[in-house]
Amino acid sequence: MAETFPTRAHKEDQYGALGEMLADVAADIGAPTTDVTRERWAAVMVGIASVDDVIEAEDHTMTAPEMVEVLGMGPDDPYSVRAAQNLIDATRYTFEATDLDAHMGSRVEEAVACLHLLVGADPGGDVIDVRDVQQLADLTAAGQMLDVVRDAREDVELFPQFSVRQLQLGGLKKLTQHASRMDRDTWRAAIRATHKSGLDRYLLRASTHSLLARVIPFNNPRVREDELELMA
Repeated sequence: MAETFPTRAHKEDQYGALGEMLADVAADIGAPTTDVTRERWAAVMVGIASVDDVIEAEDHTMTAPEMVEVLGMGPDDPYSVRAAQNLIDATRYTFEATDLDAHMGSRVEEAVACLHLLVGADPGGDVIDVRDVQQLADLTAAGQMLDVVRDAREDVELFPQFSVRQLQLGGLKKLTQHASRMDRDTWRAAIRATHKSGLDRYLLRASTHSLLARVIPFNNPRVREDELELMA
């Protein structure tokens, strides 16, 4: 039975659901995941949601080993520490970049670093085939770029060096690149996992409400507050 995907108002729950979805895709494409993979990946993504705002702050002092500890992993694991450092560096450069391609590349690196943190958190992660990791990385990057396109109107406040159109076109370019690298089995697994998690219906509903928001005045009393939340 399909689940209900959390709204953006519940960031940690939403990240956790994405972790479960990626674990489902990994299992579906034949990666040697364990019984606890889904639970661990969800927990790590919840942790990433909790440190997201911290590492986005210009004056943050969080180190990679500290992040790894927050995520519930051993700070002495070089694979996870490297992935955490990549996430910190990519997040910083995302805000600093003035070149659109470099900005988009950093946002892709953020997504890929998160994927490697998941792989490092799984007890069986060290035996996941390089090809499967690459397929999951491309899926994660494509998902990140879909978010970039959808959130461009809000992201211009965070990245004033770019216009809405630039963010949308840059996101579409990277989305196409990474989606084209996914093979048929990964696409099928992603579609199944997206439906199972309820993400497909969430995206459709949010897109529909976003469109309606452009034609229905926000002072219309028939537009309920919970509907407006979905437009965000």
